[in-house]
Amino acid sequence: MDKDTQAALALIASLPDQSYFDLDEDTDDRIVEELAELPFHGIVIHAPSQVDLLKRGRLPVFLAAQTTALRNWNVKFTLNTTAVATDLLDGEVVLMHAFASRKRRDYSKMPGSRHGPQPTAEAAAATTSDLRQINLTELMEFDWDVSRYAITFFTHDWVSNTVVSELTGSGGALPPGATPSLSAEAARELGAALRASKADPALLPGFVRTSATPTLPGEGAVLSVPATVSADAPTIAVHGALRLPLAPGAFRVPSADDVEEGAALAYLRASILLVKLDERYRPQADVSVPVVGPVGVKPGDTAEGVFAIDLKAALPGALTPGDYFVYLFAGKHHSGPHALTVTQ
Repeated sequence: MDKDTQAALALIASLPDQSYFDLDEDTDDRIVEELAELPFHGIVIHAPSQVDLLKRGRLPVFLAAQTTALRNWNVKFTLNTTAVATDLLDGEVVLMHAFASRKRRDYSKMPGSRHGPQPTAEAAAATTSDLRQINLTELMEFDWDVSRYAITFFTHDWVSNTVVSELTGSGGALPPGATPSLSAEAARELGAALRASKADPALLPGFVRTSATPTLPGEGAVLSVPATVSADAPTIAVHGALRLPLAPGAFRVPSADDVEEGAALAYLRASILLVKLDERYRPQADVSVPVVGPVGVKPGDTAEGVFAIDLKAALPGALTPGDYFVYLFAGKHHSGPHALTVTQ
């Protein structure tokens, strides 16, 4: 993160937690004015580190953005901004258009990117600064529960920082995502997929390291995507590597502990997202990477895994010609945007 982005983030991070629920107009104006003084272009977010879900009933996020007239002509901000939330207790990734609502406003009637005349050279550098308060629990059709969530926004090829917010509740009940959920059948299937990969490293999906597997120097997630592919290609192989703390909900259920040797003990979860300009539908491919050892591995331990999948087979619907950006989200980490052009 460069120093200008750090300054923009520090600006919204300085707001007290109460501001997330009751932002007065004077504070809003002050933040926007101070943001406009920074040589910053991009998006940053911030959220309360902890929210009582029963008391507050919502998870608010501040989204600060600063764009030029030329950028907003090329990439319409309101049409191309997406919110991504990863449940850190079970690894599930959910996403939603950032400015949608349950009222389902019809954005298809709004002018898209590159609509109308391009800004003149004189007007192109004019800057727009904005601070928005977004309620994720209203935005996303998702069964929000007490848990820890990693939250990231992206606007086409601009990615925000990631924040972690914990939703708490009264009663001390164990949240569903904190309990092991990997069934005996799923554990066998993941173990079998790993063995098949070892027997044939070219198999897709695959879970063994090959010469195409990207390097990951530390904790995180990384994805390798071809720059150009034909829509008629039989497969589109993408390769990834993960090094993450194991989520409590990604372990084998205790009743499945007597399954045969070689079955997965746990798994790493990740999601690949495909983004096309002005298209509100973001195809999502979920990836489960088997973890078979060591014996005694427990939640929070760091595990490593690699994968290769056929993007055409994994994503719903046909991959039409055009220019895309591809993202990988896993835990608190992401990889991308990776440019992908699909030709005729």
